[in-house]
Amino acid sequence: MALIPLWLLVLALLAAAAAQGLAREVWLADLVALSRNLVVLAALGLLAACLVTRRLWLVLAAGLALAVNVALLFNANAGLRPADGVAPAQAPLTVATYNVGWEDAAFEPFAAWARRDGPEVIALAELSDGWRQRLPELVDAYPYRASRRLEGDIRQDVLSRSPIRDAAAYRPVPSRSAVAASVETLAGPLEVVVLDPPKPKSQAEWRARNAYLALAAQWASQRGAGRPAVVTGVWYVTPWSPTFRDTLTAAGVASVQSLSLPLAGPGALGRVGALVAQPLDHLAVTPTVATGGCALGPDLGGEHRPLLCRLRP
Repeated sequence: MALIPLWLLVLALLAAAAAQGLAREVWLADLVALSRNLVVLAALGLLAACLVTRRLWLVLAAGLALAVNVALLFNANAGLRPADGVAPAQAPLTVATYNVGWEDAAFEPFAAWARRDGPEVIALAELSDGWRQRLPELVDAYPYRASRRLEGDIRQDVLSRSPIRDAAAYRPVPSRSAVAASVETLAGPLEVVVLDPPKPKSQAEWRARNAYLALAAQWASQRGAGRPAVVTGVWYVTPWSPTFRDTLTAAGVASVQSLSLPLAGPGALGRVGALVAQPLDHLAVTPTVATGGCALGPDLGGEHRPLLCRLRP
C-alpha cells in the first residue's frame, strides 16, 4: 500500500512536465511552469523516497520524472541568447530594480541604502501612496524622478542621479501602468522601461498579466528602438514560463541574467537561490547594451530585494 502514493506522485510529476506544452493556454499549467524550480526539488525528494523502497521500476520512474523536469528547468529558453557580457570594469553604469511590494515600512531602510550605496539609476515598482508621498525626500541623492513628469495613478517610478529628459506612462490594462524614462547617464543615454503586471493569482488575473506583458513589451520595443535601453521591473513570470520568452522576444531585449537560474531569494545562496525562491524581478537590455554582472542588494524589509546590474550602454 505504501507504494501507491509514491507511484501517484511520480505520475503527478510527469504530468507537471507535460503541462509545459499547455502553459500559454491554461492558467494552472502556467502556474506549474512558473514553479518549475519547486517541481524539481519535489522530484529530488521523491527520488530519494523511492530509493528507500529498493523497487527498481519505481526508482526508474522517479528518475525519469526528475530528468524531464530538470531538462525543462535548464532548456525552457533554449535558443534565446543572453545579453553580451563584459568585464565589470568595462561596465561603468549600475542600474537597480526594486519591487517595493506596497511595503511602507521598507522606505526608511531603502532611503538609507540609496543615499549610502545606491546606483545611478533605480527602477521602482508597486509603489504605495506612502512611498509616492515620500520619494521627494530623496531629492538630495536622486534629484531626478520620472514621476515629476507624469500625472495620474502611476505606481512605478525611475530615480536617477543624472538628468531625465523625458518620461512617459502607458496603461496596457486598466489596473496597471508601465513607465519609461529617457536618462542621460554618465555612461551615455539610456531608456529605462519599468514593467509591473498583475499577479496571476486567478485565471482572470493571469489573462490580465499576459495581456499586459504582450502590450507593454511592444511599447518597450518602440521606446527602445535604435537606442540603448533597459526593460526591467517585477514581471510576475519566471524564466521557466513560455511567457518570459515571449516577453523578451516582443520587447527585442536579452536577459542580463542566467536564462535558467537567475538570482533570486536569499543572497547568500547566490544563483542557487533560484531553486528555493521565485525569480520574478528581471532586467533585460537591447542588443547594444552589455552586462558586467548582477548581484542582489540588501534585505530592506520587504518580500523582494533590489537587483543591481552593471551595464555598458
